[in-house]
Amino acid sequence: ERSERDAYLKRATDFFTRSEEERTAFLNRVVTAQSRGYEIAEGERFVGGLDLGVLVGDPGSTINAALVIAALKYADGPDLETMLPALRNAARMIAAQSGLTLEEPGA
Repeated sequence: ERSERDAYLKRATDFFTRSEEERTAFLNRVVTAQSRGYEIAEGERFVGGLDLGVLVGDPGSTINAALVIAALKYADGPDLETMLPALRNAARMIAAQSGLTLEEPGA
């Protein structure tokens, strides 16, 4: 799994040109997202933007995709985590209808 990840990062990104500190921070972030099942990103695509994303399908699926809610950040919100249950449900439905889940139907 690690060698496959490293091969992808080498082929598709500038990961290995970054500092050790940046690489470690990125990998820690990936581990955190994997363990909690979602990721929240602030200002990565544009200034003032918030993104909440979940995996569509199972980690072992042949195709991986993410479903993301994007919003503008204000002093009083939004609290994207309140949308997490609906986002996860939508991702599960997309995965089931597109065959990206490894679970047996009804499991």
